[in-house]
Amino acid sequence: MNDFMRNSGFDFNDIFGGFGGFGGFGGFNINFGNHAQQRVNRGSDLRIKLNITLHDVRDGIEDKTIKYNRKTVCHHCNGYGGEHQTCSKCGGNGKMRMNKQTMFGVMSNIVDCDNCQGYGFVITKVCSHCQGTGIVDEVSTLNIKIPKGINNGDKFQVGQRGNAPIKPGNGGIFGNLLIEINVNEHPQLKRDDNNLIYELYVPITKVILGGKCTVPTLDGEVNINIKPHTKIGETLRLKGKGLSNQRGDLGDEYIIVNVSIPDKLNNEEKRLLEELSNQENFKDNV
Repeated sequence: MNDFMRNSGFDFNDIFGGFGGFGGFGGFNINFGNHAQQRVNRGSDLRIKLNITLHDVRDGIEDKTIKYNRKTVCHHCNGYGGEHQTCSKCGGNGKMRMNKQTMFGVMSNIVDCDNCQGYGFVITKVCSHCQGTGIVDEVSTLNIKIPKGINNGDKFQVGQRGNAPIKPGNGGIFGNLLIEINVNEHPQLKRDDNNLIYELYVPITKVILGGKCTVPTLDGEVNINIKPHTKIGETLRLKGKGLSNQRGDLGDEYIIVNVSIPDKLNNEEKRLLEELSNQENFKDNV
């Protein structure tokens, strides 16, 4: 070993520590450690959308039952894919040590067994129910809790409720279930954070003279009063008629007053409007 290596603290492990073990270099054995990891036989994750309503956002759901399709273990072959026996090449480990000659000596690496593809067993008779995969289709049922104040597009994960891996009989774990929330649009009410918006269209006479109107809420229709001389675009508030936030506090429902313009007028309506337009308060000020 030269003076540079001796004095600088240089270590072969700093370069080759991730390559596995070595041997037979220059007449002496060098072993830099084995960092190979066993392959985890893991199923794929599943993603589903869960449709809920504004009522669900406000009230939450303590026990929501969902059904979805996934891959699960074939119980006819217990996930092996058929009648099987331990792989004679790897002894059931599913791994083999491969040696490769390099300029530094023989490099060892751990790879999947090419006889059993890393499963540790070989199938002698294929299962007719899963066609050798060890997994079958299943309609799975799951009960979950939907908290108050959840938002459209929110996601949450349920561990190991996704798909089973192929040939899980000799070990493996299910993937995860990823649930994305989709809040269905209400036909009349629009969401704004934990408030609700309703656009109310009334005749011009009502914004001038005032009167009663019926508006929708999540609890059904309610009557409100339109004050005389209400401005177009003015906003009215129904306190506590909105949605819950995540603390359970209720927002409000806001009613935006607009004027409805009729598409057609009969002769009498035209006459009255023309007469009204000649009155002082309705004359053009230009």
